[in-house]
Amino acid sequence: NMAEISNSVSKILAESGLKTPCYIIDEAALIRNLEILAGVEKRTGCKILLAQKAFSCYSLYPLIGKYVSGTACSGLFEARLGAEEMGKENHVFSAAYRESEIDEIIANCGHIIFNSFTQLDRYRGRVLAAGKKIGLRVNPEISTQEGHEIYDPCSARSRLGIRLRDFRAEDLDGVSGLHFHTLCEQNSDDLERTIAAFEQKFGVYLKGMEWVNFGGGHHITREDYDIPRLERCILHMQEKYGVQVYLEPGEAFALNAEIAETLLKDRGAKLTLAKDGQEAVELFEKSRPGTFDGILMDVMMPVMDGLTATKTIRALPRPDAAAIPIIAMTANAFQEDAQKCYDAGMNAHIGKPLEMDKVVTVISQFCGCKEDTKKHGPILAGKREDKA
Repeated sequence: NMAEISNSVSKILAESGLKTPCYIIDEAALIRNLEILAGVEKRTGCKILLAQKAFSCYSLYPLIGKYVSGTACSGLFEARLGAEEMGKENHVFSAAYRESEIDEIIANCGHIIFNSFTQLDRYRGRVLAAGKKIGLRVNPEISTQEGHEIYDPCSARSRLGIRLRDFRAEDLDGVSGLHFHTLCEQNSDDLERTIAAFEQKFGVYLKGMEWVNFGGGHHITREDYDIPRLERCILHMQEKYGVQVYLEPGEAFALNAEIAETLLKDRGAKLTLAKDGQEAVELFEKSRPGTFDGILMDVMMPVMDGLTATKTIRALPRPDAAAIPIIAMTANAFQEDAQKCYDAGMNAHIGKPLEMDKVVTVISQFCGCKEDTKKHGPILAGKREDKA
């Protein structure tokens, strides 16, 4: 039962000598992810960089560095972290650079990517004098976000990346590559659409350059991710323009590596897993009333997001549709994100990173799992195949 799970977690931490709060990572799951990423590198010749802003557990950098080409950073401290703890290729992009930090950033990074021609004019000489590579971030002005537009770098008022109307083709001296970042936890079909828009606007400027960076947001290790499509995109750009392709996934390194699902299952909780919101709806709709004690629902999922899935379940013409507890377990942790979950019909909101004590308490409170779990039905977990 849930109380036993909580006690088991506490026992594991006590016996190991670990102090809370702490992260527990499934090393075998992490290595599976690394092998997937390394396979993409090997088959295509692309280079994959760990986006440290999404996963910066530097004690694992020596392991990660055995599989991928380096790190991507967004400021001085991440630049130092990548250089010191992994020591491989280190690329930096920042919307703005401080004069007091730029020289140390250049010293720690091999590729410095600027967000404007103003930045380029200011720092070009110093970067080239240090023998480092210069890149420009461009905005292909194509939005592929659904359900989390707040993170959209191509939104109408975004100042991330140079738009075509502001691009100075005559001022590319010393620029060796272009960078775009438009995705957030998405599949390769959205990347394919983005590349088409990028080529239409900026493809002509890639000729004679050395590299192109596809940015981050690629959920490569997710079960439903279309890796062959990704690899076709990479090979297309490399063969057509003769450039080195870089990718900067972050969460893809840690997908499936959280221990919450394992702890819940190992201690008697019954989980029925759905790979996306649509499947969660279908599993619930096809089940007999009383089959599930509750639903753990991620928010950002492919096919159908968690908010839509919740509204769909609540609208089903069956007696338990309005009553079954639905609990959000999501990285969308702001108050407005929680309110959206409540407005969609969810009963509770748990932000990530997950705190197991809180998870157990909330599940117990809403799902009534306070006795032997064998006396209860399973819990339906609508997720991205990465969280319990």
